[in-house]
Amino acid sequence: MKAERAPNTLYLDQSRDELQSLAATFALSIEALREKLGRAEEAGMSAVCALGVAPLVGVRIGWLVAIMGVEEGWAEDWLGDAVTLSIVQRDVVAGRWRVHKLLGEYLRGHTDAEAATARMDAWVLERLPEAPDETRGARWGELQVEHDAVAEWVAGLDGARAVVGGRVGYDYAFVSGPYAAWLGAVARGLAATTDARARSDLLWHQGNLARQAGDLDLTVQAAKLKGEHDDAQGWDREVALAAGLRADVLQDRGQLDEALRIRREEQLPVYERLGDVRRKAITLGQIADVLQARGQLDEALTIRREEQLPVYERLGDVRAKAITLGQIADVHQARGQLDEALTIRREEELPVYERLGDLRGKAATMGQIADVLQARGQLDEALRIRRRRSSPSTSDSATCAPRPSPWARSPTCSRRADSSTRPSRIRREEELPVYERLGDVRGKAVTLGKIADVLQARGQLDEALRIRREEELPVYERLGDVRSKAVTMGKIADVLQARGQLDEALRIRREEELPVYERLGDVQAKAVTMGKIADVLQRRGQLDEALRIRREEQLPVYERLGDVRGKAVTMGKIADILHAPGTARRGPHHSAGGAAPRLRAPRRRA
Repeated sequence: MKAERAPNTLYLDQSRDELQSLAATFALSIEALREKLGRAEEAGMSAVCALGVAPLVGVRIGWLVAIMGVEEGWAEDWLGDAVTLSIVQRDVVAGRWRVHKLLGEYLRGHTDAEAATARMDAWVLERLPEAPDETRGARWGELQVEHDAVAEWVAGLDGARAVVGGRVGYDYAFVSGPYAAWLGAVARGLAATTDARARSDLLWHQGNLARQAGDLDLTVQAAKLKGEHDDAQGWDREVALAAGLRADVLQDRGQLDEALRIRREEQLPVYERLGDVRRKAITLGQIADVLQARGQLDEALTIRREEQLPVYERLGDVRAKAITLGQIADVHQARGQLDEALTIRREEELPVYERLGDLRGKAATMGQIADVLQARGQLDEALRIRRRRSSPSTSDSATCAPRPSPWARSPTCSRRADSSTRPSRIRREEELPVYERLGDVRGKAVTLGKIADVLQARGQLDEALRIRREEELPVYERLGDVRSKAVTMGKIADVLQARGQLDEALRIRREEELPVYERLGDVQAKAVTMGKIADVLQRRGQLDEALRIRREEQLPVYERLGDVRGKAVTMGKIADILHAPGTARRGPHHSAGGAAPRLRAPRRRA
């Protein structure tokens, strides 16, 4: 009697039959293509079959021609023949060509796959480097229109290819993402190489990309491994850079005292010992950043003026000097000294970037000028600037902790633009086009967010909401930037709240903002979000819960951080609840039988 087959064996036989049938179909199509190509059969077959290594999502003609290794005219002719025989599929709307996965495997067996892969890699690698500015926009633009295909290419990098891609692609990856794919390639590169310099670079890239993706635990891990690795090599400067990355994470998480200790005790002495006056000046600037975050504006200003600026003047580094002047203007702006800030931006900072032909620096400064103009109520002029130039900031909310910069190793790295978002006419006419020219999708998204801020301030809520949802949010989702996505969701909630859609605003705060900041360990951003939740509850009349949040979840954070302004604002809002008409609230700060203490009279809030 014949033994019965197991069901999975039957399915395997069916699958094998289908594959054999497909292989026969492929062979017929390939033979038909040979006949069509005629005298060009050998070159044409090799070129068409090279598409077996191309990303399955499909690529445009420029990258396609490189993979095929022929002139564009021949490529288009042969592709046309391949399309008629269904060997290649063409998406006319997207302008891409692709082959089916199974057919791709078949084609790779009929060409020099290694040579085709090398041509495919070369096309991407020559477009990845960050500098110079005048060519980067066009190069990165070609990669960005192939975003899905590049992501697939990155996901396929392994061995030596992952080492090269992870090192060369860092600047592009930082701006364009997707972070998950690039982090995977960097990890595979680390697993594939024992070269000391390559490992140091890859650990640095892993730490900064992970920070950008919101994976601060991986950032700390990479920074520690880099520190240990570079210490074993005797590379003191690299060890100090790794320490600085740990300080960045601590600063993100609101642990300012420890961040300050690392800057002062683990970084500064190294640069002093090495005689690296430039890096010492940069670290002093980072110390000033922490002091400024703690509200110690006078001390921060003293460092900028007396310890940073003279170094760059002595070195003749006009760009670094301009950046520092801009940071001094930041302090003036934080103190409300808008005229002084505007004078520095226009007369001392902007002319330097114009003279250097630094589009990024000029765009950033124009954006900050727009910020000042908006703060002065000149919304139309600010919006004009936003639309013409784009700023290279990487964060557009005061609730966001400082972000890492892909230029962090450079002593002339661009400073982060003021995190407060005040878009204006300047944004559309003087900021936005620069981002587009530089191929900086993140910068463009940030500027669009600032434009939405202006529209929101003018009461144009529908258009502001459309920009947030359709033009800003998709960029951060594509990048895998969880922090910027959470910030943008918070701004969408702001608009919904202004329109009276309190339930949806509250849902976003609780389900899409708060969990991100908790996961990141960003105590300040979490406190700000809890305050906004309390705002909604207060509007809904849930005063007890709003009061509890203010007292138990906001106030202690600001006291711990030394955030004088945040504490004062929260105390004011507590007073508003306590003195709400017709209420006499009780809470943990009240005496057992006494009335609520009078913190201050209700006031009109700016």
